[in-house]
Amino acid sequence: MSYSTIGMLAIFVHLIINFDYMKQHARGTLTEAEYRYRQFLFAVMFYYFSDIFWGVLYEAGLSALAFIDTTFYFLSMAFTVFYWTHFVVTYLNKDNLFKRVLIFSGWLFLGTQVLILVINIFKPISFCFDEKHLYHPLPFRYLTLVAQIILFTLSAIYALSVSFHSDGPESKRHRTVALSGIIMTFFVLLQTLDAFLPFYAMGCLLATCTIHTFIYRDKIEERSREIGNMRRIAYIDALTGVKNKMAYTEAVAELERRVRDGIMSAYGVAIFDLNYLKYVNDTMGHEMGDKYIKEACSQICKWFQHSPVYRIGGDEFVVLLKGVDYDNREMILKDFNDEVHRNKLEGKAVVSVGCASYQPKVDRTYDDVFRRADKLMYQRKQELKWN
Repeated sequence: MSYSTIGMLAIFVHLIINFDYMKQHARGTLTEAEYRYRQFLFAVMFYYFSDIFWGVLYEAGLSALAFIDTTFYFLSMAFTVFYWTHFVVTYLNKDNLFKRVLIFSGWLFLGTQVLILVINIFKPISFCFDEKHLYHPLPFRYLTLVAQIILFTLSAIYALSVSFHSDGPESKRHRTVALSGIIMTFFVLLQTLDAFLPFYAMGCLLATCTIHTFIYRDKIEERSREIGNMRRIAYIDALTGVKNKMAYTEAVAELERRVRDGIMSAYGVAIFDLNYLKYVNDTMGHEMGDKYIKEACSQICKWFQHSPVYRIGGDEFVVLLKGVDYDNREMILKDFNDEVHRNKLEGKAVVSVGCASYQPKVDRTYDDVFRRADKLMYQRKQELKWN
């Protein structure tokens, strides 16, 4: 059982770190490289199982069963090499002579290994067990391991050469593939020196951990950043750069949840509407109208720096007042309206604003606060129209 301990540990770690890739995936959700790597992971898992059983059967002196398991052991090892070469060339995604050599070598190695194992059943050339149930490696076992060393070394050299012509995260990932190939090469070399220590299992474990840490976890984080960027873009108003109606809807839902849960008990709603936008559009064109909207938005953002600003309509903005802006709302609104009066005299953007605060004993929902603010905004709009 002492021999099998490493294999048992390896298979647990293997399943933990690679579960996402080994579980069933819907068609088309994996890239070709990820699919090839998944095949390699399954081959490694089957190798671990054969390695574990080999230790149990050998220590129990069950040489007949150990012979069968050793055959599967070498077969699963051959498949790990085969799928590794296919993963490397697919991941590097280069159409050149090196790729074709690796693909051909992988097939040649797998086919040769199957032939050797079939012959070994009738005439031992790779391994055998004597009458005392002792395992003996034979010449073709060493030739097989040498072939593995060559293939892993070639894959490492290929990945390293591609990394020299790459940059950024891609170069780092290619070097990681090369490092994994070097790790496998080193541990296969150790396996040739001592057949009774599970060096190849250690190599597979270290190589897959390396790839998981420096390639696929990195790619997952990159995808998360891309999704985050897409989400931010989806929530930004293209004209003004402030948050849009979709972001506003989610923010209101979250605000109501926080109030309902007792996390928040004070907030304000400021509603803004642009005066004279229709006149600007009709007399000077929509390009000037867009400029007018952006000028008004900049004015709102200048005074409400600590609260989110949302454009929820063509000429309508909302600010959800929190923190410092909420505490200083009366002073900020006074300064804002003073600037609006100056803007009206100077022919700049004129913005009407109405603001209301949440009253726990009066307001049942956010809409109650919004309606009060909206009413005050229209009163302000009329004042600016006639003054």
